[in-house]
Amino acid sequence: MLELTALPSIGEERWIPWVREADVLLVDGGDATYLCHWMRQSGLADLVPSLPEMVWVGVSAGSMVMSPRIGDSFVEWPSAPDDRTLEFVGFSIFPHLDVFPSNTMAEAEQTPDALRPPRSPPPRRRPDRRVGVASPGRKTGMVLFWGTWW
Repeated sequence: MLELTALPSIGEERWIPWVREADVLLVDGGDATYLCHWMRQSGLADLVPSLPEMVWVGVSAGSMVMSPRIGDSFVEWPSAPDDRTLEFVGFSIFPHLDVFPSNTMAEAEQTPDALRPPRSPPPRRRPDRRVGVASPGRKTGMVLFWGTWW
């Protein structure tokens, strides 16, 4: 297990080999903008594109962080400059559908402009790569990405 906020103090020579040796990264939830910030600060956001066979399992914010934007309603971290995230995939994710009163399909359908990618194509995604996406259900918030798509 790696704690993103601690990675800058550990030194890349120690933690990068651990990540490179892993087959799967399980990224838990929280606040997607906070997670995005620490993925950038730690250097993990720069490392991920060099791992084309890596499987990314994102839970809630762990999946949302891969998208271009999360929408203002999902921004909770006070220091977040806006709702932009890593933009590794060219679509946004509306997690925990029908779990919370505001996470309904009707709400998701009313916010398409807020979730539209800020630029096209995403700068970190190569157009010749494909992304596979699987979700175990509407309510879990878990999304699995795979493929040589970085």
